[in-house]
Amino acid sequence: MKLAKWCLVLFVVALLLALPGCGGTEDGDDVSAGDEESGEAEPGEVEGEEESESDETTAPANEVKISVTPPEGWEKVEEDSALASYSKLGATFRVTRDIVPQGVEGYDAYLEFVQGKFQEVFDSIEITGTGNATIGGYDGRKLTYTLEMMGVEMKGEIYYIIKDGYAYTLACGAIADEFPNLEADFAQFLQSFKFE
Repeated sequence: MKLAKWCLVLFVVALLLALPGCGGTEDGDDVSAGDEESGEAEPGEVEGEEESESDETTAPANEVKISVTPPEGWEKVEEDSALASYSKLGATFRVTRDIVPQGVEGYDAYLEFVQGKFQEVFDSIEITGTGNATIGGYDGRKLTYTLEMMGVEMKGEIYYIIKDGYAYTLACGAIADEFPNLEADFAQFLQSFKFE
């Protein structure tokens, strides 16, 4: 039963972030996430090939590089729609990027837009709070929710940084009873986040 609950958490977090404007990329943008511990290959780089020096001014405008340092015990999850994705016993941490919709200006309007999308899709979602947040030294906003699905209560915190017309979404999720045990790990992810 416990494995089924963890799988449900992964499914719901992925579904929440797949909503338009709530996670993923638009128009097939190339994105990459650096893993502080793994030295992962960048787009266009072939594994085993020597990396060439590159001038930042020549990098494609649609390429974005971020990094987070996972706490011990978290495993990297390969996802095409995420800049970074990690899991640990069903809990998830995920970073995505979306274009901010036209007419949605500023954090308050974006949070209102996101809440509307969540409530369209999930009858049982409860937004338990919103507020200012600092993520890796960047000013942003935070949304906290609980959601019951198939008799399992889940809790999540979603952090947003709006930069250059994009919303960067950093989502932390777990079964509600397990969430307090993971808060230190989520805090480490958030503190380590940076744009490269």
